[in-house]
Amino acid sequence: MPVRAVVSLQNVGVAEGSIDKVADSASETASQLLAKVLNQMSLSAWLPSAALVLLVTFVMELGTSVDAQPRVGPALSSTFMAIGKSSIGGLVLLGVVVVVVTMLTQAFSFGAIRVMEGYWGAWAWIELLASKKADRQRKKQRKIVSRYRQVRADAVDTVIAEIATEQEKLIARGEAQTFTRAMRELLEARVKGWPVPNDLDLTPKQREQSNAFDWRARADTNLRRKELNLAMKLSDYPTEPDHVLPTWLGNILRRHEDDTGLDEVEHFIERVFPDLPFSLQLSHDEQRTRLDLYCSMVFVLLVAGTIAVGRFGFRHWHYQLAAALLAASSCWVVYRAAISSARYYGSVLVVIARHVEEKDRATAQTKSDRLREALGLRG
Repeated sequence: MPVRAVVSLQNVGVAEGSIDKVADSASETASQLLAKVLNQMSLSAWLPSAALVLLVTFVMELGTSVDAQPRVGPALSSTFMAIGKSSIGGLVLLGVVVVVVTMLTQAFSFGAIRVMEGYWGAWAWIELLASKKADRQRKKQRKIVSRYRQVRADAVDTVIAEIATEQEKLIARGEAQTFTRAMRELLEARVKGWPVPNDLDLTPKQREQSNAFDWRARADTNLRRKELNLAMKLSDYPTEPDHVLPTWLGNILRRHEDDTGLDEVEHFIERVFPDLPFSLQLSHDEQRTRLDLYCSMVFVLLVAGTIAVGRFGFRHWHYQLAAALLAASSCWVVYRAAISSARYYGSVLVVIARHVEEKDRATAQTKSDRLREALGLRG
């Protein structure tokens, strides 16, 4: 073989090897890029986007089937068969759409929580609506407070009446009272929130005994149950009236934020999160992910329901009505799930705030002890 031909073949081999290396490098770069993109997407964004894509696909396929066969059974069977026969290219396209929608849902997940908290913007008509909703929440809170106080009053009145009967029996037998009238008046004032009379004839021991008396242990069980339920409802509202927000979810989160004693909870968590114990970090991430997920799912269901109502139109009004009812009920269920997650997430925020407070106090005490020790050594 001529030398030139050998050299040419070698050059061709080198060129093919370089092309393969470039192709492998490009493939690795694309894989790394895809992995980085996917790692940036959280579970709370993946699930809502996948649900949105699947629901919209189902609605469109069902609309096509209903146009051909209005009956429910054949239309649903045709829809599921059409979705099941999707080609590989169609599935890949759906996957790409899910990734794109995930990027959008993740970008707006925090905004979804803020909207559901009641932070709706500064437009005049929005502010008017928010003010009316907040006033309604305050009215509900006042009603719960009134019912709570009435239940406590009924319960303690029953207990005081029983104690008075017992004391009368002691007097009839010529024995000394163990719970005098003044002690009962002090107990009634303490439970009902009344001002304590200044003319109560009480010794320090009697006052201490009255204040330490566990009236709930003797109260009617049904009244105790009602008091507990009302107390749990009150725990969903901020203690300060000017902190009440337009929504139930917003009031729950605001109440726990107030319980932390902090002005900026979000910035506080970002600052102290790296120094928290792993268990607290895990609890915070789990509950925040669930809260993000459920809040995003509310808007996903609203969008899917709106698309379904528009797709079926008045021509298939019974499907339109069913889609609206199903979307509304699903949103209600998911919103209740968000409420439960908000309670748990808020309690985690309070625990984190207490942990940091105790840690700071211990650090300050350690520094103080070291300073005193150093001063003692110097002396």
